[in-house]
Amino acid sequence: MPRKSRLDLKMPSRRKETAFSETKVPTSDFWQTKTVEELAVEQGVKPIENPDELLGDFWPEDESIDDFLVWLREIRREQKGIN
Repeated sequence: MPRKSRLDLKMPSRRKETAFSETKVPTSDFWQTKTVEELAVEQGVKPIENPDELLGDFWPEDESIDDFLVWLREIRREQKGIN
């Protein structure tokens, strides 16, 4: 019996198959432009009360911006496969 190639094997789908008639069609308001204020209310976005909330503490204080930039370049080179 000949071996089946990977293309011949049918993998089970994780997505639920739905009939075309069951798909949801966007309502007409989908195509309407919304203001930033409307989008903020819809998404529950609140203004920041204290700008310090935006500060990150992911980089050690004893390391300079130069150290950060060296680290960033190294990471990017690794991702591209450049040494």
